[in-house]
Amino acid sequence: MIDEGFDTNYSTLLVAVYGYAKCELKQYELQWFVDTPGAFKLLKRYASCRRYLMICNSLKVIDFKPKYSRKRNRLLERFKLFTLYFIFSLLGLAILALSFYFYAWLGVSAFFIGTGGLFCFVCAFFFLNMTTRIDRAEKLVKEVLPSREIFY
Repeated sequence: MIDEGFDTNYSTLLVAVYGYAKCELKQYELQWFVDTPGAFKLLKRYASCRRYLMICNSLKVIDFKPKYSRKRNRLLERFKLFTLYFIFSLLGLAILALSFYFYAWLGVSAFFIGTGGLFCFVCAFFFLNMTTRIDRAEKLVKEVLPSREIFY
């Protein structure tokens, strides 16, 4: 399909890759993963950390987006996400504690309060997962691909 023309088969290739990595790649990104030896094994990790990464065509590597290129910016992003995790965890814990307190008075309506607490915990773990994606992105940037030399 690539030999027939990458532009004409882009949509078909995109559907095939989406089944593997669950992300919609731009044409130059998909071209890079196809053309670079050993890069396809990084596709799933790149898809999960795509918010922080980009493909640098001139250097033929995966690099941080300009916003996250400095370590200080990544540290601030981690701090922001961890703060949200901490706030939602405390909020969820407080709401669940209140639901047990109100259960003695109100009975069934405490169920709705408890559900709100569980929702806060789900949000907290979402932000914790986002924090770990920055670490995965840093590992992916440091990943060394095999050389682009073709041996006959």
